[in-house]
Amino acid sequence: MEESLGSEVDLAVALVSYFVQVNRQLQNPKLIELKVFEETQASAYRDQLTGLHNFRFFQEYIGWELNRCERHGGTFSIAMGDVDNFKDYNDRFGHSQGNSTLQRVARTLVEAGREEDVVSRYGGEEFVLIMPQTSKDAAASAADRVRKAVEEIELSADDPLHRVTLSLGVANYPLDATNTDELIRCADRAMYIAKARGKNQVQLYGTNRRAHRRINAKVGGEYRVFEDEAHTFSTLDISEHGLRVRADSAVPADSLLEFTLKLPEQDQKVSAVGRVIRTVEDEGGAYQMAITIVEIGGRAHLALKRYLREKAQEEEKDPE
Repeated sequence: MEESLGSEVDLAVALVSYFVQVNRQLQNPKLIELKVFEETQASAYRDQLTGLHNFRFFQEYIGWELNRCERHGGTFSIAMGDVDNFKDYNDRFGHSQGNSTLQRVARTLVEAGREEDVVSRYGGEEFVLIMPQTSKDAAASAADRVRKAVEEIELSADDPLHRVTLSLGVANYPLDATNTDELIRCADRAMYIAKARGKNQVQLYGTNRRAHRRINAKVGGEYRVFEDEAHTFSTLDISEHGLRVRADSAVPADSLLEFTLKLPEQDQKVSAVGRVIRTVEDEGGAYQMAITIVEIGGRAHLALKRYLREKAQEEEKDPE
């Protein structure tokens, strides 16, 4: 080949020539610089307007993150965010001005977010954050930090939008959902609650209503307010989202505590972190506490779901 061309031949060209002319295994071969190829591949996962990851990347990454948590028993949260009143703004001032504002919001989400968080443009004026190894409470704090940063964006003097705000909804795996579609729906519902409650705020899925069926179950357990000594309790009812317990000592509302449930039928212990949302003294001098679960491992959550499903089946067979 070098003799016929009268110059040195690059190895890549020689290989293509071999497969086309000799082995005849390549049809319509194309040569492309590696850097150009890598940039082309990367652009398939980037949103052209904002430079963030796009919806395609988000779908693949959230699936990968959920699979990782299923294998290793971890947790993660997502936050769906929507720019408030953006359609009205676009209709009034035009898409060019709107696009400029979306770019500012996108930069702020990256700058104000944590290094480990993955920020994507979900579509239109919606954005989504994937927060690996993050409990629901920690995700709420991270989302609120982002919300405040967006609220403080300084727009140019001639920008007709004097203030831009963001409403966000937070959901957690495995606390709120155990598959990607349902997890996204939970975060989306929470975001629309934030909109309905006045916008420019963060809402946690399941905070304002019972999202799971409660099962009457008498299960023994113990809790400790982190470094404090352990105290025993018995449950009054349990759901995937929380439980009511009876104990000899009281824990103030809004306290975080670690607790362990001893599931008798499965001879298994389930550990989690909860937040006390209500404490009242009953007639017998003991205390009843309502606890919402804020962090639970994947395996523990599956064990709790299995137990609740079995108890529900028993109740259906014997409603008395």
